Amino acid sequence: MKTLEQLIAQIKEEILQDIRHGRVPVTVATFSELHDYVDANCYGGLCDDDTADAMIDHFGGRDVYEGMPDGMLNMINGSFDAVDAWLAVGDHHEALKGVYERFDGGTYDLMGFDLSDVAEPRVVVCRDGGGFVMKPPAETFFNECKLQGKPPTVRAFLTGMDGTESVFIAYSNGHRWNGWAVPMFEKDQLDEIILLFDVDSEKYLKFNEVDNVVEYYDHNENEWIKQAPEMVDVDMGNGLTLTKKLYPLGDGWAWDFYGWWADLKG
Repeated sequence: MKTLEQLIAQIKEEILQDIRHGRVPVTVATFSELHDYVDANCYGGLCDDDTADAMIDHFGGRDVYEGMPDGMLNMINGSFDAVDAWLAVGDHHEALKGVYERFDGGTYDLMGFDLSDVAEPRVVVCRDGGGFVMKPPAETFFNECKLQGKPPTVRAFLTGMDGTESVFIAYSNGHRWNGWAVPMFEKDQLDEIILLFDVDSEKYLKFNEVDNVVEYYDHNENEWIKQAPEMVDVDMGNGLTLTKKLYPLGDGWAWDFYGWWADLKG
């Protein structure tokens, strides 16, 4: 029988599949909203006889009124509450990001969502590897594009800003922007980068301690861009994976790729 964590993970994945297949809109924000489009009580295989029977047996059989045992009800309600919280903070939007392949073979990087018009939510995409940002309707995008396979492994590499001599340890899954690397940094390396731009830091790059985000000034848009940290699983080699807090910085900057750390140190 599934654990509570496994049940929650399965429900989340089935919701993501329903969004990608157009059965559930990307604007869904609560578990109760799901019932407008699907029978949400069936997520996680809960309407499958084998799954239900296994859970009933595990929690001691049906009660005197032939209803589900309390332990089973608590587990189901707990999973629904966890998924409701996941939807409420928009974590399903993060989970939907990735590289998608269109029917004509083109690949696109889904970077976010524009939900300003709830009647026609849009995805924020560009061609994988760089290009103009586009905002097609989410329904059209998911109808024409399918998620590529498992995303590439995130690994350590060496990078530096083009035109400078400084070198930093960063992390990436190999994705490029117009040929440039798209790095993520740990806090200590981020602090060194900010020092590199110390003269103009308040005009260009700074760390916001209150919000725990790095901010840089976009001179094209004349606004400060905030980059929040992400918890990322990093391949450390020899079968070891560690979860690190990493700060994205410079998607669209001229970061050089000097080589994967494991290859260089070997």
